[in-house]
Amino acid sequence: MTHKSLAFHYASLFWLMGFILAYWPRWLQTRGFDGAEIGLILAAAIWAKLPLNVLLTTLSEQGTGRKPLIKHLALFATLCMPLFLLSHAFSVYIVLWAVCGAAITAMIPLTDSLAVTLQRSESLNYGRLRLWGSLSFIAATIAGGWVLGEIGVEHTLALMMIGAVGLMMTGRSLPDLQPSPARRGRSQSRLLLQQPQFLLFLAAIALVQSSHAVLYGFATIHWRDAGISEAAIGWLWAEGVIAEIAVFYTAAHFTRRLGPWRLLMISSMIASLRWAGLASTTTLTHLILLQWLHAFSFALSHLALVEFITRRVPASATTSAQTLVDALSLGLAFGGTMLLAGILYTAYAGGAWYLMCAMTLIALALAFLGHRRFRAVISF
Repeated sequence: MTHKSLAFHYASLFWLMGFILAYWPRWLQTRGFDGAEIGLILAAAIWAKLPLNVLLTTLSEQGTGRKPLIKHLALFATLCMPLFLLSHAFSVYIVLWAVCGAAITAMIPLTDSLAVTLQRSESLNYGRLRLWGSLSFIAATIAGGWVLGEIGVEHTLALMMIGAVGLMMTGRSLPDLQPSPARRGRSQSRLLLQQPQFLLFLAAIALVQSSHAVLYGFATIHWRDAGISEAAIGWLWAEGVIAEIAVFYTAAHFTRRLGPWRLLMISSMIASLRWAGLASTTTLTHLILLQWLHAFSFALSHLALVEFITRRVPASATTSAQTLVDALSLGLAFGGTMLLAGILYTAYAGGAWYLMCAMTLIALALAFLGHRRFRAVISF
């Protein structure tokens, strides 16, 4: 039952994320915002995760369960979404998406932390559980492309609101696992940030994950402007996640053997090829080939993160590590990259992907350094 409830929650969470990543930027475009404004709106939610995740980390270290946190975040996101219909003001959209988007994405590390807790007990295969989220993402992008192609992209928000209600319902059935208690008087987050190995991994994973900013913020707009239909774009998004599923499903066979640093090296190297390709073509055949590389640019880097936390971070600091990475790497760094992506896309369109390529090449160098220098488990 525990595994089923987590699987259902992952499915609900990534059903909603499918609409957000594939169609939310296009919906914002229909509201009259340009690329730079869309980039700032999207970045606002990413930046807002920084203080939110600091709060969540503090609550977790004080013994607050992850289930009640997820339930309250889901309720908050559900109540926020209808407010977008009340205004067209740019400033209002920044504030609304900052709080709503942050609440949605903050549930990902909390859910992952629950899964990692179960994986430590060897009763759960994280990769195979996580693929239910990927399957749901595929269903959302394909269904969304077909439905929105028929009724219009302006109905994106309605579909997102339905997804938020489903997320609120599945959050109620999650296991109420308590995090491992931290040592009294010692902040696990502060101790982690004093570890050179954790800091280097944090920098490398930030570069790889943040390099997806142009893809997540502007790929749908870029491909639609190139004449590709909504339905085909939905399949392109789905295709990338199908490749992701293959990696998650087979992860148990290679993640422990390769280890976190090697996984990150492979991910950053292939991500560089992906971004260089997307910068240079909008031919549908080429895009189909390039989207398969999502298995490496995202899925492999995500598994590297899970493997790093599982193998290198003390059990008492699991939730702290997960939320720190999400706040600093996927929050602060990704938010800055998204803002820059909006500016670059407005000026250079697909050429913005070349900067993403440069970021992943730097990540490759950092991951190689980490592989050479660090092999021990972090200890406090």
